[in-house]
Amino acid sequence: MVISNEKDKIINDVYYNSSGYGSINNTFKAVKEKDKSINIAYVNDWFQRNIEKKSQVRGMNSFVAPHANFEFQIDLCFFADLENQTFKLGMVCIDIFTKWAAVVPIKSKKEGDVAAGILECMAKMFSKPKLIYTDDETSFRTPAIQKYFEDNNIKHYITRHHAVFGERFIRTFKNMLYKRIDTDIKADVYINPQWKDYIEQIMIAYNYKNIHSSTNMTPDNARRATNHLEVKTQLEMRAMRTRKYPEIELNDKVKIYFKKKFQKERVSTFSKEIYKVVDISESLGQSYYKVEGAERSYLRFELLKV
Repeated sequence: MVISNEKDKIINDVYYNSSGYGSINNTFKAVKEKDKSINIAYVNDWFQRNIEKKSQVRGMNSFVAPHANFEFQIDLCFFADLENQTFKLGMVCIDIFTKWAAVVPIKSKKEGDVAAGILECMAKMFSKPKLIYTDDETSFRTPAIQKYFEDNNIKHYITRHHAVFGERFIRTFKNMLYKRIDTDIKADVYINPQWKDYIEQIMIAYNYKNIHSSTNMTPDNARRATNHLEVKTQLEMRAMRTRKYPEIELNDKVKIYFKKKFQKERVSTFSKEIYKVVDISESLGQSYYKVEGAERSYLRFELLKV
């Protein structure tokens, strides 16, 4: 991180601790409120010096990491729907290249608990990445967490939207978890099963036995250097723009993808309500769509054009 003067410090604080992170224009708007002498050219120069551009490959639906241990995505998952849990919060981490993943229970979103969770995740990942990608959860933006990233030469990307691979893995983990819990409850194995007690068996199955659809091999095999060329080829082929989504433009009418409540996040559908698209922006190689009346923006797959 290059902080050579007061202007750099202002931009740094806005990017990591305010609402500007994610794009040069949004950062500039927030910075201008603090120091009108900083122009967009200077903000752009700061990005070039400090933010490694994560671009989407032309002709592909999503970003493809160049190698293993390049990008990890970290996210928090909640288990409020399970009763009498010692831990109602977990942290997941996934290498977006190999799909190797780790899950650890954490006590809370407090700085110390989140920091301990990240350290445990790194140990289970057997390596540190070049960059870590998270959503804008404030727990990931505390001084102690940022210092850990800086001390370990890890660039931290923050998105105001989704850590997509992290969220997908959470769905996979929960599906595997709930199936096991349901089976054990029916068999009277546990009266009050604790989700954390299933982590080891689920992660052995996921990392060592399950063939991942995007790599055609297990995450454990994908970690092997001799397989990296094949993994990258599979990821690039899968990322090619073969899925045909109707293009969405400003003022188009859409329905929103959501999960039904009280279904342990297992049932998903589109809203009955119809919304108007009021803004389209791009950040870190992804397009985001803002709809009228919604608090957050959406990815393309979360919208159904009507």
